[in-house]
Amino acid sequence: MLEEMKRRLAKVLSPTPSGELVGSASVKAVFTIGKVGRVGGCGVGWGTLLRSGTLRVLRNGLVAHEGKVSALKIYKESVSAVDAGQDCGVQFAGWEGVEVGDVVECYAQPKDKAGSGD
Repeated sequence: MLEEMKRRLAKVLSPTPSGELVGSASVKAVFTIGKVGRVGGCGVGWGTLLRSGTLRVLRNGLVAHEGKVSALKIYKESVSAVDAGQDCGVQFAGWEGVEVGDVVECYAQPKDKAGSGD
């Protein structure tokens, strides 16, 4: 039992992904699409989900997954970003465990200022 508690605490206390938290969404539905696989139908609650960002999926307060976006779409159109108040489909690279009720956090890397001439 002690080992199980340690494992759960490690997940809860796991460090956030590198970068800045720029948006959050909730999974409203899950779709299975032929050759594509499982896609989370999400509603962006605040901020922005970025195609280039790192996503962390929280389930019941625990980290269920952390990784990259494989596809980000509004209806059938691929997009680079989805803003608060919009719905979108998110396919997670290498992971199909998304479930209704999951919370998706998006982290963006700070912009590289090197070579900007400033």
